[in-house]
Amino acid sequence: MKNVIIKQGGGIGDILFSLKIAKILHEEYKCLIVWPLHSYVYEQINEYIKIPYVKWENEKNYDWLNNYKYFSKSPSLISSWVGPHPVKVNDDTIIFPLCEAAQTPGGEYKGGSIMCSKYQTFNFSFENWQDSIIIQRNKEKEEELFYKVLQLSDKDEYTFVNKKYNRKIGNPIDSLYMSDEVIKPVGQVVEGRIIPGFNVFDWLKVYENAKDIHIVNSSIFYILDSLEKKLPEIKIYNRDDNNDLFHLHPIKPTLRQKWKYVETDKTPAVPDSY
Repeated sequence: MKNVIIKQGGGIGDILFSLKIAKILHEEYKCLIVWPLHSYVYEQINEYIKIPYVKWENEKNYDWLNNYKYFSKSPSLISSWVGPHPVKVNDDTIIFPLCEAAQTPGGEYKGGSIMCSKYQTFNFSFENWQDSIIIQRNKEKEEELFYKVLQLSDKDEYTFVNKKYNRKIGNPIDSLYMSDEVIKPVGQVVEGRIIPGFNVFDWLKVYENAKDIHIVNSSIFYILDSLEKKLPEIKIYNRDDNNDLFHLHPIKPTLRQKWKYVETDKTPAVPDSY
């Protein structure tokens, strides 16, 4: 087997959490992992997550992946597979449809944790998923962002707050579930935002030096839990639904940082412009 294509565009968080699956497949099939990504995600990840057996690609060249039926048994790599299954394209290529893992054959959400389904559907364990997230840090950009752009110093005490998430990839918006009333900051507030020339990985120095951290459910969750440095208790909030953090509950026993899930039954008022 020469190539395994992972069909999982999604956001950065989906990719980071699924990196262990790439390792499992590489070790099982002794193959190259080809991973098509949305152009926005590709630009974020390509220079920061470098794995010898993973080749990042732009998904615009892989529209043909949608031509296969991942629920029919006939092209299945394993004919008895329950739910979506790998598809053998030819003797050199297999497709693993991770993005279909939480769906029914009709394309509807089948229930359960969307993130964990990527592992459970294919009988993989997500224990120690953090070990597969190895970030090639750009210390020069981290320091430029920290000292010059944000004008922070090593002596500053601050609370890092990130309300942004991608409801549509490449178009971040603020969550309505993180109200300023529930955040009791330590020192000044440094708020995560889009700054041209920097991406989510360039904020690592900011994350690591914060005295308090409040984030919405986003890719930052996976980044923070993969860090070796122990951080203060991290508060994580729903982003666009009362049950949003439900999808992260099965992951709780595997977490390495100290987390507090801040959940609410109250749905915030949605402005017309949202």
